[in-house]
Amino acid sequence: MSDLEQVAGWIARGPQPGDPVLSVRQPYAWLLVHGYKPIENRTWSTAHRGPLWIHASKAPDVKPAEAEAFLTDDCGLTAGEAEAYDPVLSAVVGCVFVADCVGRVNLPPVYAGNVHAGGPFFFLLSAAAPLAAAAPCDGRLGVWRFGTQNAKSRR
Repeated sequence: MSDLEQVAGWIARGPQPGDPVLSVRQPYAWLLVHGYKPIENRTWSTAHRGPLWIHASKAPDVKPAEAEAFLTDDCGLTAGEAEAYDPVLSAVVGCVFVADCVGRVNLPPVYAGNVHAGGPFFFLLSAAAPLAAAAPCDGRLGVWRFGTQNAKSRR
């Protein structure tokens, strides 16, 4: 089964207890699940490979009033693409497929100069899709499990 088919399967069934999730601030969560951001930066590495739900954190990194300018000027989206931005917070908003996690020295040349390549570790994503309706829930740090109370994160 391809990476895209796996992500599509997860989107069709929705988040399930025990599924891995990563909390990301907006607008980056939206960029990830819509396929505009093919890498996710972290200060830590992960052994996780495969489908990963993306949770939009409760606090945005870019204020909604400034989002359109950020998405067009800094991220290179067209005005039409940026207009589709939905600043959902505190919810699982979609799914990505983590193909690999590498350090800066192993970052493939195709990502050299990418506006999102801030490192030192990068989750390389090969597929992404948004949920039709976000699944509200609290987030956590690190890779955590959906539907668990007081879950501890794991990397």
